Amino acid sequence: MNFWERNQFLIAMLIVLGLGIYAFQRKSLPLIIGTLILAVVVIGFKIYLNIKATRNKGE
Repeated sequence: MNFWERNQFLIAMLIVLGLGIYAFQRKSLPLIIGTLILAVVVIGFKIYLNIKATRNKGE
């Protein structure tokens, strides 16, 4: 397992955090809303992958 596979969620959240900081500095409401939506999607995908891995482990 390489670095990207082990830390992909952390890297994705750091990118979202950087985008969020940029959005707040620019005071751009559409960019702030888009960043929040992106964060929810990334976290939701992580939860989905955890549930999928748990179900496959049980079978």
